[in-house]
Amino acid sequence: MNILIIESSTSSAKAMIYDTVEKKYSVENAFYPPMGDDLTLHDPMVVYEASLAVTRKLLRGRTDIDIIVLSGVWHSIGLFSQILDPVTPIMQWSNTKASDQAAALRSKPKLTREYYNLTGGYPNAIYPFFKLAFLKEEGYNISSYIPMGQATYNFYRLTGHIRVSRCMASGSGLVNITTGEYDSQLLEMINIDSSLLPEIVDNDYHAPLSARAAASLGLPTGIPVVPAMSDGALNQLGSGALREGQMTLSVGTSGALRVTSPKPQLHPDMSTWCYLGPKDWISGAATAGACNTVDWFKGLSMRPTTYDELEAGMDFAADTPVFLPFIFGERNPGWGDKRRGGFLGLKSNHDFKLNYQAVLEGVLFNLKQCYNALTKLNGEPERILISGGILNTSVWAQLAANVFGHTLTPCLVKQNSMMGAALWGSYLLDNTISLEDYEPPVGEEIVPQDEFADVVAQKYQRYLDAYSDNTNR
Repeated sequence: MNILIIESSTSSAKAMIYDTVEKKYSVENAFYPPMGDDLTLHDPMVVYEASLAVTRKLLRGRTDIDIIVLSGVWHSIGLFSQILDPVTPIMQWSNTKASDQAAALRSKPKLTREYYNLTGGYPNAIYPFFKLAFLKEEGYNISSYIPMGQATYNFYRLTGHIRVSRCMASGSGLVNITTGEYDSQLLEMINIDSSLLPEIVDNDYHAPLSARAAASLGLPTGIPVVPAMSDGALNQLGSGALREGQMTLSVGTSGALRVTSPKPQLHPDMSTWCYLGPKDWISGAATAGACNTVDWFKGLSMRPTTYDELEAGMDFAADTPVFLPFIFGERNPGWGDKRRGGFLGLKSNHDFKLNYQAVLEGVLFNLKQCYNALTKLNGEPERILISGGILNTSVWAQLAANVFGHTLTPCLVKQNSMMGAALWGSYLLDNTISLEDYEPPVGEEIVPQDEFADVVAQKYQRYLDAYSDNTNR
């Protein structure tokens, strides 16, 4: 049987066809056209059409599709009219315009703790809860509109139904993490009725492909379409990490660490998050900066240069400045959406290459903070599966093993989240499949280099000292 996956990620549209018999797949992808200078805003219609365009390119007239599974990103939101026309752009997770609204709630410790215990997320601008509060203060009468994220909009355009998966909804900051339903206390705080919000459905829900969408894709009407779960949750599935003791470390545009848990996990100091995954809960921590921060720094070079050139002869013991990697704000562990970063301790001998090394270190030290918080809550993992753009450079991947002090297992699935969606589709077609037993293809383990343990520990302590002094949150 053939499964079609359509994913609208943070920056690109992707499509995959997965053959459940041959266990083979093909992929197409394309970056979205920019919507002005603010890359944290998307035109929902442009993203949807871009997603259909890569899907048509992948299908090339094929019609032998048995089920369509969607994938998207947590935390996006926009306002739509009663006839489902966009009123505002889609605000991505990375949009921090709601930082003042989040800060207002953070100023009230009791409410902050209540919010975290209810939602699994700390008051931060990433959450649609605060984005809706921001839009309200901007003058939008949010009770007159239909709020939804990009993935929910995609499902509506494909089926005519306004539905959101329980997994996707759990990252909105509007849902009770224990019940998986909209929380009346939260909705009252921003004065919005649940009837205006997309209906929450179980992750295995599906609706038939509409005639209009079918004609646009060249597919038969009525193919089951499954609402999107988040790419982060699907990454956990596609990395073979649904069972106990498995941690994923994805270092792409941003960074994230995740473990699957049979119950909600809430950190005593609120430094991690917890949302609903495909079958259980996902306990995790994420950073706003990773490959995006490295790309930003490389772009500062006055002459064309390559990553290979910057990493040639890198000495992990070299004296480097401290880099706080908050160019795009902070997510975990401090949730400082207004926190900003930069270099500290610069010396005259710190050339461009040493500063580049400091950027790599700073990104990993932020992830190390997340790792320490997550393991304090969930215990040490038996295995850490690493994936993402970091695997394009053996130097940075080795540095990661040194920083974490833990062997890292490269997950060689190139599209972990779409593979997760393919496995979910396989499971919906055949419930006898065990998702927990899925084992992805992996590469040679990356083992920490003990000779650098002391110097890495010293650098990490310098980073922590600088982080503690950086109070601009």
